[in-house]
Formats: sequence, C-alpha cells, structure tokens
Amino acid sequence: MRHSFLWKSIVCLLTTMFAVCACTTVKWVSVERLQPVRTKVPAQVRRVAVVNNQPDLSKKNRYSRDLKALDSKMVVDSLAQYLADAAYFDEVVVYDSVLTTESKLSCEERELSPVRVKQLADQLQVDMLVSVEMTALMLEYSTYMGGQVFTIVKLYLPGELYPLDTIRCIQRLDADELYPLELIPVQEAAFLPLASLVPQWQTIEFPFYTGSNVEMRDAAVYVNEGNWQAAKTLWEKQLKHKNSRRRMEAHLNMAVWHELNDDSIGTARSYAEKALELSARKMKKGEDGRWKNQTSDYLFISDYLRDMEKRGKEMEQLKRQMWRFSDEF
Repeated sequence: MRHSFLWKSIVCLLTTMFAVCACTTVKWVSVERLQPVRTKVPAQVRRVAVVNNQPDLSKKNRYSRDLKALDSKMVVDSLAQYLADAAYFDEVVVYDSVLTTESKLSCEERELSPVRVKQLADQLQVDMLVSVEMTALMLEYSTYMGGQVFTIVKLYLPGELYPLDTIRCIQRLDADELYPLELIPVQEAAFLPLASLVPQWQTIEFPFYTGSNVEMRDAAVYVNEGNWQAAKTLWEKQLKHKNSRRRMEAHLNMAVWHELNDDSIGTARSYAEKALELSARKMKKGEDGRWKNQTSDYLFISDYLRDMEKRGKEMEQLKRQMWRFSDEF
C-alpha cells in the first residue's frame, strides 16, 4: 500500500511538472529602431559647426581638484565626425580653436554672447553652433576604481539671446574601460551628446506569446528566424479560436506584428485592447470600478499597451524630424 501511494504521488508530481512546462511562455525579440532626437532642433538648421569652449583645467581652481580634463580638441573632432556620419545635417564644420581660456568662470558665465555667436555663424556659414563647454573624467578615488566621463554641450542659434539648449551627459566607465586614457574616455565623451542631436538606433525588446499549441510554437520559430509574415498567418488562425486564452495570445501577438511591420499604432492598439479585455475575463471590478485580483496576463498586456503608446508618440516625433529630408521641405 505504501509503495502504491508513493508511486501515485510520483506520477501526480510528474504530471504537474509537465503541465507547468506546457504552460504558455512569453519571449522577447530584439529589434533595432531609430529613435527621435531629444532636443527640438529647428528644421531649418541644415549646417552646424562644432566649436571648442572648454576652459583650461590645468590650473588650480574649483573645477580641477577632482577632474582630469580630456583633450577637448579630440572630443570636438570626434563629435563632429559622429555628426557627419549620421548624415542628419547637410554639413558639419569643425572649429576646434579654443574660444575661452578662462578657467575660473562657470559654464553660465562662459556662455557665448549673441554677438560672438553671430560672428562665428557668419564666419563659418552655419545655422547653429554646437559648443563643447566642458569634457572631463572624474576618477573614483583611484584609477583602479573606474570613473565617470561627462560632457556639457550648449547649442547656440544666431540672433537668439540665450542658448537653445544645454546638454549634460554623464557615463560611468569601469577601470578596464579607461585605458588608454587618451582614447577611450574621449570617444565616450564625444558620443554621449549624440542622442540629443541626431536620431540614434536603439535596441527595443518586443514581447510575444509562444503559446502551448503547435501553431503558436511554430510561429515562435518563425519569429526567431525573422519570418514575421509566416508567424502572422499562424496567429491569425487563432484569433477566433474557441479557447479564450488562445484568442488573447493571438491578439497580443498581432498587436506586436502591426506595430513592427506597418507602423500602425491604431491597428496595434485595437488588437492589444482586445487582448486586455480577454485577459480580464475572470476578473471582477470592485466598488471603486477598478479590477480586483489582476492577473499576470492583464498586468503584462497593460504594460505593453503603455509602452506602445509611448513608442507611437516617439514615432510621430521622428517622422516630423525626418521631414527635413523631404523634397517638399
């Protein structure tokens, strides 16, 4: 009897384990997407000049105590090269002669005057100045602990009394990323402001249900192979399945498909909202009108909807920024 009971317990445990393994899982696929510029640079800005307004930090002053000044000329040259490679502006000019040598002034006190901005813009025949105000490395106690690279850039438009924007960037580097000191921190310092100046590619993670049936698992294989059309065909077959969970999974996956393949946030939203509705089928609302006992699927799809709306706004912003390349501009 004891052996029989033990055997039944083992069989029950194994059955439960297989059931858990067969449950639906969520996977993520990485997609490279172009992100909009963070700073609202006027569309008429077609030619820019990168200028050097870094103070001399070699003298003792309130800035130099804990800082190692980076080679501002190299940072200016590298930043200009990054901007040119992005091909977002028609022309990028380098003016690496130091505009200021005064080390005791703050960044605000060292701002280029409107007269000086106009003079430089006319001299270089550009629409905007990208001024490197400060670029340095702050070591953490010793070079063996790593450090922080930071860059401050101001944008100047001729004819304006104040800078268009001040870009402050900081990035921590481990000790093995600091050497050679003359190269790696400089490249990092020049790269930091780019996201605020030109569109940048960024890896975005998109979720999808793999399901517990053959069709959904095959669709997941197609996604991994990059064959989104084949995956879509299998997902569409599940949209009207009698099983509500399959319909929920298929609707969420179709939302992801439309967001990625036809940039249709409106269509993607309709599928995601239907998936959210199906995920709430066993939930009840409290007296305050809010859902009680929210399921993991409901929370997961809610997060996706929120992220999708944010990406949709970014996509519209990017389209407006890219109008500069339109023949109608």
